[in-house]
Amino acid sequence: MGAMAIAVCTAAGVVGSVAPAYADEPGLFCTVTARGTLSAPSPVQFGQFITVQWSADLPDCPAPVLYIDGPGFGGAGEPLVGSSRQVRAITNDSTMTWTLNVFDMETDRMPVLQLASKTITVL
Repeated sequence: MGAMAIAVCTAAGVVGSVAPAYADEPGLFCTVTARGTLSAPSPVQFGQFITVQWSADLPDCPAPVLYIDGPGFGGAGEPLVGSSRQVRAITNDSTMTWTLNVFDMETDRMPVLQLASKTITVL
């Protein structure tokens, strides 16, 4: 009788699945739960050295890579180490902007997620 029930359930499509459910794939909750901060003083004098600081809470990111786009940082080609960096306030404009981003190496379906952004005024 047990074999008969399994055969009926299998024929009806109740047992087994072809692919995992979308929400079960690694790294996809990273976009929902990831949080970050980015800070720098403002306003600052042109040429002044300033400290850009960042932090991130990534509870559901199995293999996160953090990076910052902006002056003094290498973007996605330079994963972050530490939690701050000194940069010099040199720009052709009156502002400088940085963005803290994360992507997860464990999934190719998760887009880059912007966690924080900071714009400062350069006098």
